[in-house]
Amino acid sequence: NVNDAPWIEGVIPPQNKNEDFVFWTLVLTSYEKDIDNSNNELTWSVVNVNNSLINIQIENSSDIASFNTVENANGANIITFILSDGYLTASQDVLVSINLTNDLPTIPNLINPENNVILYQDNVLLNWTASSDVDNDQINYYVYFSNNSDSEFKEKTTNTELNITKLENKIYYWYIIASDSIGNQT
Repeated sequence: NVNDAPWIEGVIPPQNKNEDFVFWTLVLTSYEKDIDNSNNELTWSVVNVNNSLINIQIENSSDIASFNTVENANGANIITFILSDGYLTASQDVLVSINLTNDLPTIPNLINPENNVILYQDNVLLNWTASSDVDNDQINYYVYFSNNSDSEFKEKTTNTELNITKLENKIYYWYIIASDSIGNQT
């Protein structure tokens, strides 16, 4: 009695996802074939995985490969799926492509004046924390400021502060929108 090698029938398709897609699965059952063994006697494994780009786990009881992208990572990786009957193997290379996407800048936090503070002066220096952008895009801040809760656009700046003058004794509202050079806003 001779053990015949299993084989992978058909082409396992390339996997193409956007950066930060996070999780997806691929069912491998239809690709596994073996004359001597039933599908539940065959096992899958994967090698040549670039773990700085993607993580892959295989659940052999269901023949499901689970993919997890690494946050903010992009690029290509040729992985190798291996099908085994316990003695002999078959393998197939599969291209995994993680496409670059532009991320939002972080949300700036308002520092001064603090929320719900009443100021009795005719000017105020607004300041906020700097936003960061994992794509290293330039960040612009859009300052909204007025004496009603529907704050109006005041000024665009790359600084993290803005001096407002000629104030009257009223309650003022303000907020900041951070925008990268692509137009993503927080």
